[in-house]
Amino acid sequence: MEDTVGRGATPRRLLFPAVAVAVAAAIVVVVAFAAVLLNVGANGRGGVVARPTPTLQGGADMQGHPAPAFTLRDQDGAVVSLQALHGRPVVLTFLDGTCTEQCPLMVQYLNWTTQFMTRKQVDDVAWVAITVNPNNTRSQASAFLAKNKAAVPIRFLLGSQAELQPLWKAYYIAVEPGQTDVVHTSGLYVIDQQGRERVWMDAGFDPKALAGDLQELLGTT
Repeated sequence: MEDTVGRGATPRRLLFPAVAVAVAAAIVVVVAFAAVLLNVGANGRGGVVARPTPTLQGGADMQGHPAPAFTLRDQDGAVVSLQALHGRPVVLTFLDGTCTEQCPLMVQYLNWTTQFMTRKQVDDVAWVAITVNPNNTRSQASAFLAKNKAAVPIRFLLGSQAELQPLWKAYYIAVEPGQTDVVHTSGLYVIDQQGRERVWMDAGFDPKALAGDLQELLGTT
């Protein structure tokens, strides 16, 4: 005979299992909610663990705007595009392969930057220069880097006036042919692994600050 707890009540032998299931379900819900709260507290967003965007200190903050895309050939004839460099920090500057004053100084400052970096850190960065002189040849670009003893593996990108002028404009590089050297805006951009402009550094920047920003992006500070 069934043992009941009143008219219309659930039989006791069925009631106890039902209560047990309800309690177990409540415990699961509480544990899951606590886990979500812990994740939110630790990561700022539920269940997502993401490395915070590094804060760079070495130059003018470019607020992470997408860097203008480019595709040009370097001094060896190889095609180089910003898209292909995604995943690596990029140091982008602008040079003239026949320059005798301003551009050699830029290379020297890049060389000084490597003194604050390991060889692996240097190799993990993409060092890129876009020419400000459409008349530069591959041999001139190679000779310029050799003459100025570039300590970083610079990809010196060349192109025609039609290819280069939109890039100068997009990167706010003023270019004016002079009597000897091409007069142009001198400095560099630090572009992060996602292709975003992070900082602009004027010529005469602090090499240690550039090294620090690159190490911050590489996660090797």
